[in-house]
Amino acid sequence: VSSSGCSDACPFCVVHECLPGRKRAKYYPKPLEMYEQELEMLSDDWIMDAADSFGGDKGHTREILAINKNSGKNFVTELRLEQLYDNGSWELLYQMVDAGFEVFYVAIEDLFHKFTAKQMSIEIIEEAEKRCRDLGKILIGSNMLDGSPDATIESVRRGFDWMETKAIDQQFSLTAALDGSITKKNAKRHGTLIDINEEHTDGAWPTMSHSNLSPKERI
Repeated sequence: VSSSGCSDACPFCVVHECLPGRKRAKYYPKPLEMYEQELEMLSDDWIMDAADSFGGDKGHTREILAINKNSGKNFVTELRLEQLYDNGSWELLYQMVDAGFEVFYVAIEDLFHKFTAKQMSIEIIEEAEKRCRDLGKILIGSNMLDGSPDATIESVRRGFDWMETKAIDQQFSLTAALDGSITKKNAKRHGTLIDINEEHTDGAWPTMSHSNLSPKERI
């Protein structure tokens, strides 16, 4: 792992609960010497860099990419689409490809309703997918089907149709009421928590009520 934490503070996230001080919107770059030593210990050709937000510090990221490239390994990681976009230059994407990255996991969340700072326009998502495909790399997008209070069964289906047409690899989930998250605290406060079974917080079950989507529709 090249870093821990995330510069965002999405209300449904609990990454901060595992970090020193439990501070939200905090990014912790790993010391380069430690990262290089850990990478040398791994014999696998493929490495999943489980950073919650790869590339959160540009200077640190340049050093990490140099280490990765020197290792000759293949990498997979999660990062913000905004970082790949890089103000329209896509510079980071090409730097990461040069350093051995094969798979990029980004948050799409909802194509039609914005509810997190991570979300980008459909046009940028399409451009990212095209550039990755042209480079022979894989872009995977995560979608939170009931994340927006404005989501409807029609908008969800429209999103599915769009993704099938564009042939973009996707991971779908529902909003989970995770312990320690602002989302769960708000659900308790407003009486919208409908499932307290901790085994149902894997993103596959409706844990909170939704004004437009019934539990049955979401399942």
